[in-house]
Amino acid sequence: MISSVYIAVSTLLLLPFAMASAAAQYHLDVTKQVSSCFFDCHVKVTNTIELQGKAANNFEWIKGNCRDEAWMNLMSECLPITCDSPPSVAYAVEYGTSFCQRGGADNVVIPIPQDYLDSPNGTYFKSEGYLNSGAVPNLLIAQSTTASMLVTVLVLGMTVTMVL
Repeated sequence: MISSVYIAVSTLLLLPFAMASAAAQYHLDVTKQVSSCFFDCHVKVTNTIELQGKAANNFEWIKGNCRDEAWMNLMSECLPITCDSPPSVAYAVEYGTSFCQRGGADNVVIPIPQDYLDSPNGTYFKSEGYLNSGAVPNLLIAQSTTASMLVTVLVLGMTVTMVL
């Protein structure tokens, strides 16, 4: 059981917040309701960078952009300054995951910068309303310690805390 928990946790360590869902909290559908700040950032970023192996970029090249490290880094920085609220940032990240998946790039999660999470804006990501909204049932990633990663996982109602 620990190995399957470890695998689940290790694949999700990029997530800076619990697997809660702004989409669920606000009754939005990431497959039908676009995040305007995600779209704005995506257009700005694709106008800024060239895709590796190409001499250009286009906002319609979803799979290539979603797999591009520069795109990911710039989207991570753009969302907190373009979206008008922490719930908008959370929804933009969720929408981005769905957008990339529909474009053929699976397991894409745009990280929210730690300084944003440590600011007053980060309180949203620790709020009861957000944490209890649940995109993925019974799975929570907590915080990191200085020397190692402390991870709390709720699996079928059991809390397991591990140091990685």
